[in-house]
Amino acid sequence: MSALGLSAGRDVELIAAFTLARAGDTRAKAMALELEKNYPTDTLMKLYWLPAINASIELNRGNASQALKDLEIARPYELGGAGTIINYIYPAYLRGRAYLLAHNANAAAGEFQKLVDHRGIVLNFVRHWLVSNLAVRTQWQVTPPKRKRLIGTSLLFGKKRP
Repeated sequence: MSALGLSAGRDVELIAAFTLARAGDTRAKAMALELEKNYPTDTLMKLYWLPAINASIELNRGNASQALKDLEIARPYELGGAGTIINYIYPAYLRGRAYLLAHNANAAAGEFQKLVDHRGIVLNFVRHWLVSNLAVRTQWQVTPPKRKRLIGTSLLFGKKRP
């Protein structure tokens, strides 16, 4: 919050709200509403950041289904630049966490795989890449042997996974 005292621009407000939401701070919701009010025509705010902030709030509340609903609108934009200093597939990471909370490991692995597959977008946010890589590898361990053979063959010959 001290960053807001030093600078009060859109990105500072946005990242402060996002950080508070990820930390479970109750001030995040009020900040998200303020961002929505102050930037009504900001497409990235409406379709990427506010859904990510709201989903983070819902994840902290243990509400996976609402987090998934909040994130659905961000799906088409998550591989693009997010218009701030943070430009990496954050909605997919949050969606993966929501699927884990909902006990849907296969869907979570699919979301985390996006981070593994798009390391160039993830950039230096190594922690999220490592968590995603670990989640995908964990899912691999519970994959039936026949499916592993199909996936392995597909990877060997450069085809999409079955």
